Amino acid sequence: MHGFFDWRSNHPGPIPWASRRGLGIVLFALALLPGAGGMANGTGAEMTIPREIITGVFLGPGVECPQFRLDTGERISLSGPLPEAEIGATLTLSGQWALFSGCMQGREFRIRPDETE
Repeated sequence: MHGFFDWRSNHPGPIPWASRRGLGIVLFALALLPGAGGMANGTGAEMTIPREIITGVFLGPGVECPQFRLDTGERISLSGPLPEAEIGATLTLSGQWALFSGCMQGREFRIRPDETE
């Protein structure tokens, strides 16, 4: 009718936006449940991601986030509180890999200040 296909059946019809919105609300509510890795306990999803220690060379500013070259040669982005470092300095950092990144260059490593050497 309106150029849409009703996925619930083989008949043309509008897309059921209301049921998709309802599903989104249910999924959001489930994410808030304690023990689900959500935000209900104030920790966010980062608490379920294991901490890692990385070593490499600080490359300086990037497009959105500071750049860092790992010992493996991979270029990544850093976020969080950076220690005082000059370009070319070798650093060992503790933190977590971001599930979603706002940086535009490579994977994002989020530095945890309480464990940075």
